[in-house]
Amino acid sequence: MNSLLEESIKNIIDNYTEFFFHKKNVIGVGIGFKTINEIDTKEPCLHVLVEEKKSLNKLYKKDIIPKFFLGIKTDVIKVGSLTYLNSNKPLPPPPIPPRPKIKGLLRPIKPGCSISPLGQNYFGTLGAIVFNNNDNIPYILSNNHVLSRNGKIPIRTPILQPGVFHGGNNPNNRIGELSKTLIINHMITKDIEKDFLNFGDCAIAKIDSKIEYSTYFNDIGTVNETMDEEIGVLVQKLGASTNKTGGEIITINAAVFFKDNNGFFKAYRNSIITTSMSSKGDSGSLLISFTKKAIGLLIGGNKEVDIFCPIKPILNFFNIHF
Repeated sequence: MNSLLEESIKNIIDNYTEFFFHKKNVIGVGIGFKTINEIDTKEPCLHVLVEEKKSLNKLYKKDIIPKFFLGIKTDVIKVGSLTYLNSNKPLPPPPIPPRPKIKGLLRPIKPGCSISPLGQNYFGTLGAIVFNNNDNIPYILSNNHVLSRNGKIPIRTPILQPGVFHGGNNPNNRIGELSKTLIINHMITKDIEKDFLNFGDCAIAKIDSKIEYSTYFNDIGTVNETMDEEIGVLVQKLGASTNKTGGEIITINAAVFFKDNNGFFKAYRNSIITTSMSSKGDSGSLLISFTKKAIGLLIGGNKEVDIFCPIKPILNFFNIHF
């Protein structure tokens, strides 16, 4: 990618996000390739992410997205309405049969299995087994909204596998306890301020000493390294709902927002957007390249796209490694 052009687009994302967020239907901006007549031109441009595309005659002038912004081409990308992907509702059968059944009891615990905090009738995904950089103590890595329900659950709350939704109970299915979360800023309106753009949605739980664990990802292998996100890279994830699925990175460095179940806006920066490969219950899944390198952690999505936060800032924040 043209590094100078990429920096120019990043500058727009860093300094003009509000200009686009105040337009109707816009939920994000990022860096991607320009598509003309469904053909990928490989030309970097500013992706403007919208819930739905509308013809110009159905938009007010203030809501029209310019074809160029500060000399940079734009491309309007339909992504739909974004939601978190933890689940408390019955799900249709996954497209790929689980091997093994990762919604049920799994010992040793592995990435991709169903987890939840005690007392919460939902489930998310154990993203990875990680280790403290100082003492190598093992932890579970997943989302804040999976392990701590956006900070509402106290530290040291038991974490269960399988999750409560799949029959998990305490003490029989306890595997660890909530240790640390990244506080997520939320807003009442779409008036975005830089300081309120979150870099991730993540939390860790210390694994109980008696619990056996494996770092192996079923049908993928072991992940020990990380890599930066790149447009067009083929990726995969292992989730408690849909198991192993694959997709492609289409937008990077994205500033995106969506409403949570309480009606608050949450905005994320430097997000990674892929084609859709997840469903409710997959929140917390690790985004992995086909070279077995970690790229991001699944936040949410829909039938159009998935949203991931980059993995490197998360590892730095918690002082952990694979």
